[in-house]
Amino acid sequence: MLDCFLAAASGPDVGMGHVMRSLSVARQLKGLGASLLGEVGDERAQELFRAHGIEARLAGQAMPACKSAWLDGFRDWSGEMRELRSKGTRIALVENRLPCRELAHWIIQPSLHHVPDDWERDHADRVFGGRAWVPLTPEVIAAEPANVRDVDLLITFGGADPGHLTERLLDALIELECPLRVCIVMGWHMGARSESIGARLGRLKTGQLIPSGGGLAPWIARSKFAVTALGTTLYEFAYLGLPALILANYDKDQPALDYYAEFGPHRPLGVASAMSASDLKRKLRGELSRLEETQTERVLELAQGSTQLARLLMGMQLQPE
Repeated sequence: MLDCFLAAASGPDVGMGHVMRSLSVARQLKGLGASLLGEVGDERAQELFRAHGIEARLAGQAMPACKSAWLDGFRDWSGEMRELRSKGTRIALVENRLPCRELAHWIIQPSLHHVPDDWERDHADRVFGGRAWVPLTPEVIAAEPANVRDVDLLITFGGADPGHLTERLLDALIELECPLRVCIVMGWHMGARSESIGARLGRLKTGQLIPSGGGLAPWIARSKFAVTALGTTLYEFAYLGLPALILANYDKDQPALDYYAEFGPHRPLGVASAMSASDLKRKLRGELSRLEETQTERVLELAQGSTQLARLLMGMQLQPE
């Protein structure tokens, strides 16, 4: 019987956030000597698991016999969870508030600011939320902010960027005649757009295109400011003290933006679908004018998330928060 099974939603329409989070936990479990199997939705993510010595299969197969399971993705896992429970598996459901959470033994809400809903308040003994439960990659945890931050603006919108926010942001920067050194990180599923994005970047005075899979941590460490969407990258920024603007994809993201506006450490730029090109340019101009005065403290508690989650899945004593 496996110690742990980790399933992560993935693919061009999903991005890589669920995969990177699940892989961070898997790597910590591997370090504890656990026997593992991953499950993902596309071959690219499968290759990434295997590159770290963790076997992974594609989704759609029967659930394995395992002591614990980690299910990460914004979907209804009810069928898989019933099958797992029939095998005696303890289940962690990650960042999911669908009805299937009734079947979970643990609800994981990894975020800088976890606000429980009514159900979570009623089932508080099952809920593990907040910054102490955010799993970062070992590469980010090991990184240190550079003595000289020579990248003015780092832009990354995850593995897929389905809303083409990268292009929208670059168009605004071009119109603003942005003089900053800009670096664009290409997502795993954005390869077909590299020529178009590269052409836009070439119209700025200084710009660099960073291919996918090159490792984000060194670029975070040497950047002064960033723009991204709501996602796991925000936590990597917070750990390394990189202030960011958030350009969100969906109307449902507005409560999270409101929370960041009040508590930080990042600032909301807005919801892309509700902003015209002129709105985006105006907001961006104002925020870039504050670049030199923008600083943020590192959120060092994030370093313990992967360890805490691995210990939970292994039934080990948790460290005091």
